[in-house]
Amino acid sequence: MEKTDPKKLQGILNRIFNLFYHNLLNLPHLSSFFPSPHMFKGLVQKQSSLMANLLLDKENSLKNYESVILLHHKIGLPQEDFIDSMEFIKGQLLNLSEKGKIPASPQKIESLFHELTELSYEIYLTEDFKELRKTWEKFLAYIPEIASDQIKLLEALEQACLIRGEEKSQTAQELIAFLIKNVSCFEANHYFSSADFLLKSYSARDVSLALQKLNEELYNLVCHLTKYIRNRNYKYAYRTWARLSEKSKLLLLYSIFLKYKWEVSKEKSLSEFLLDPLFEEKIFSLIFIPADIDKIAIRVFKIFSLNLIKLINESSYGIGTAFIHEDREREIYRCYVIYLTEREKRDWIKSSIKKAEEITCQKLSISEEQLNKYIKAVVISGDTVKLSAIAREDFPIFIDSIEETVKENFPSKTVVEISDLSETINEFQEVIAAVKLLKEPETENYLKLYGQPIINLKSEEREGIEVLSRIVLLNRKLIPPYKFLKIVKKLKLTSNFDRAVLHKLKQFIENCDEKENCKIFVNLYPTSCYNHEVLEKLNQVKEIASKRGIEVLAEVIETEDVDIGKVIPSLTSHNFQIAIDDFGTGYSNFERIAQLVEYESLKYIKIDGSLVKKAKKDKVFKAIVETITSLANKLGKNVIYEFIEDEELLSTLKKIGKGSALGQGYFLGKPEPIENFL
Repeated sequence: MEKTDPKKLQGILNRIFNLFYHNLLNLPHLSSFFPSPHMFKGLVQKQSSLMANLLLDKENSLKNYESVILLHHKIGLPQEDFIDSMEFIKGQLLNLSEKGKIPASPQKIESLFHELTELSYEIYLTEDFKELRKTWEKFLAYIPEIASDQIKLLEALEQACLIRGEEKSQTAQELIAFLIKNVSCFEANHYFSSADFLLKSYSARDVSLALQKLNEELYNLVCHLTKYIRNRNYKYAYRTWARLSEKSKLLLLYSIFLKYKWEVSKEKSLSEFLLDPLFEEKIFSLIFIPADIDKIAIRVFKIFSLNLIKLINESSYGIGTAFIHEDREREIYRCYVIYLTEREKRDWIKSSIKKAEEITCQKLSISEEQLNKYIKAVVISGDTVKLSAIAREDFPIFIDSIEETVKENFPSKTVVEISDLSETINEFQEVIAAVKLLKEPETENYLKLYGQPIINLKSEEREGIEVLSRIVLLNRKLIPPYKFLKIVKKLKLTSNFDRAVLHKLKQFIENCDEKENCKIFVNLYPTSCYNHEVLEKLNQVKEIASKRGIEVLAEVIETEDVDIGKVIPSLTSHNFQIAIDDFGTGYSNFERIAQLVEYESLKYIKIDGSLVKKAKKDKVFKAIVETITSLANKLGKNVIYEFIEDEELLSTLKKIGKGSALGQGYFLGKPEPIENFL
């Protein structure tokens, strides 16, 4: 080409790029990247124009070519295919150069395309960093322990690649130096050897090992990658990046899987971890719970727990883990703290709780007295080896029983330390073993029935008895209901339990004399009211009792599991007389009476003892009890007051009941073996 003709050169290049893109469109795996004819035409024109400027040595032409590379990256053309396109164009231009049809020597074309190839590696590398960083940012909320470090790395590498030209040297060198110096000190590396990771990955050990291996490989690749970027060797940097990206995405997937597995089985994983003999000498468990479940308690608990967790994460030990477990359906709010440390460090746990109390008080502006009201902490800090005596499947129930014990026996203490678990564990094992016997026939041999009198407040004569139960252990020790009824429910043995109680009651009634105007109130779990075997057994008790002048009533409490409005029709269809227990709190309300009044079988409403006790001195609660009594009487229902424990309360209730109410409580009569009544 003796004289350069820009228009003719443009035409030659148009034909080359048209041929190139037509070839791409014929390849099935690449045709989808160019869906628009307009895009196809625009790319040909832009490539031709920029390449013509490069061949004519126009200023800033190479920098302008960045937009073409970015466009190919944006539409998703893989890096290796873009490099192949460069090789195709280079071959066409070398052929034209040898024939003298374009104003560029073969050496110049080789040099030019070497620069373009390096530039494409650099741009693809930078853009891929951005895309992966966005992916990690999206999942940051799921796995902050790992994702935060990934983002730090990617941001630094991205910045190193973004600096163009000669000014790259100093700034890029500083970034790379920072990475190489700190890459082994990032939090993620510590996380994979922390107690937190050990606990959360305990039930998925294969994944745990894979994550640790991936993390090690990833950070080794980062070291190699930083060196390639520092030396501006973008071809090898991009190849290393491809491997790093693959490892990084695998790390993400494994981490999310582990997070999911942990979230769906927290209590199971925790119990297995605590009961593992490998850790029994190193574990200190702090179970941190709200004292009473209400909105204020939950708010105090969460802020308190978060501050405690923050203190642990910021501690110099770096060997503790803490997490909040929230189960709204079961009303469980716990903060567990697990320590893999020496026994003498347990004092640090207590000081951390104290410090967290101070922080929480400042944030919530509440007094220490209020804080003590809403929070309980149980520190299991000694002889944790004894925990292994508990069956794994029973451990969550054991924790529940610990909490109940703490609330009952230490109402005024914020922190309770249990250093000797022997007696607690022994009793729990005996109780749960006895409850599990409910699955077997003749379970009633492990039950002892008691009765508590129900008194007419006007005549002060007994009108009936409520049947109560006790579990008899092998050493003849009697276990009260509050220690085993929740276990019965958790093990889903409610129908078995009610059937056993009814069978035992049937035996007593068969051997008793005839009675006059005697009523027996038998407690039933709501779920038992649908159970055919329980209803059949209740029918047998009713028939035998009626022959001896005894009236049997089914006493049911409404719970979150069962709507009592659906229970009553089931009992009514079997002609059972019914009493609603614990009315006035929880799930029962005045509207409920209106809904149930149509059932003639509903004879009694037992007002919850917590309301009754407060009616003695609190005007508001007295008014509530008066309102329930008045409404029940107007609707033709009888009222029974529970928890009458002294003369003053009895006198108050006599005035409220106006001579028509019944009462029950220690002041009127303590529970006695049922044979004393029948």
